Parts: sequence; structure tokens; C-alpha cells
Amino acid sequence: MERQWQLKFYHAVFLDIEMPKSTGIELAERLKKENDDTCVVFLSGHEEMAFEAMKVRPFRFIRKRYARRELPEAVDAVIERFEENKKSLEFFSEGMSFVIPLSRILYIENFNKCQKIVTASGNYSIHSTMEELEQRLAKEGFLRIHTSYLMNGEHILSIRDGKVFLENGESFAISRYRVQAVKQKFLEMVMKT
Repeated sequence: MERQWQLKFYHAVFLDIEMPKSTGIELAERLKKENDDTCVVFLSGHEEMAFEAMKVRPFRFIRKRYARRELPEAVDAVIERFEENKKSLEFFSEGMSFVIPLSRILYIENFNKCQKIVTASGNYSIHSTMEELEQRLAKEGFLRIHTSYLMNGEHILSIRDGKVFLENGESFAISRYRVQAVKQKFLEMVMKT
């Protein structure tokens, strides 16, 4: 009987490039389709495959001949990422309870008395005020750029010409009276990293 991989949610996987019946790159593609947040770490003696491996956006590529030196750093970095992802927003919506890691939230948009939480994988509605969410999330790197928008600073690529540009290509105008404060907060966030 052939063993089938059952794809589930994995926080991290350590893969070799060369594997029986498949490549580590192919398996990483399948895992990332299930959950793009999975940390993929390649451990391989095939250094020439590093560029091909980059198409699945691995967290690290460890060369086997340097594994004693590179593996501990990679494990520490994976653990640090898990600690960051423990921060989450818990809320009830439509009779269900949700817990979303803050790192997955792109921004929150105000719709009347509802707030739309926008993630790369979908949107959620929450009955709350923008002010309540801003108070909860400001210390976690969220920036209020406009009456209607609270942005996750982690996903901001740049701020220029009075707009915020996100990694996913979206852009949003910053309220005129918030421009300097948003720039200052973003600069402080960038300097911490």
C-alpha cells in the first residue's frame, strides 16, 4: 500500500530537496497551498537548487555541509516567528468564535457599525467600533491612517505621496491630518526591526 501525505496545518517543516517519489519543492508547494504561513526550511546538499527553491518562499535554506552552524539559528528563528504569531485577535461573528493571528491581518476597514477584517485568505465582519480596535491593536503595530482604515504595519511596504502601499499591491490614502503621525509611527516600527 502506498503511503499518501495527508496535508494538514503545520507550523514548520524541514525538507530535503531530494525525496522519494517527490521533491521537497513540490511538497512545499502543496503545503503552502494549504497554509501559506507554514515555515518551510530546506536542508539540502544541493546548493544549486536554492534558486529554484525560492519560488515557494522558504523561511530558510540550510546547506547540509554547514548544518551544524546554520540549523540552530534556523530553529531559533522559527521559534521566534511562532512567538510572534501567538498574538491574535479573538472575536465573535455571526454566532461563531474566531481567532486570527495578527500577522495575517492586512487591514481593518470601517463599514457603518461593522468593521471588515481583511486577510489574504478572506474577510471577516466584526461588530465593534474602529476606536475599540485601534486601542486594542495600536501597541501591536497597527496604524490608524484614516477614519475608515486601521493598517497592519507589518504589511506596509512604503509610505509616499500621502498614501500607504501594502505588500499585496493595494494602496490607501492617508488622512491629511494623520500623515505626519503615520509616517513617524511607521519609521519607529522600521527602526525596531
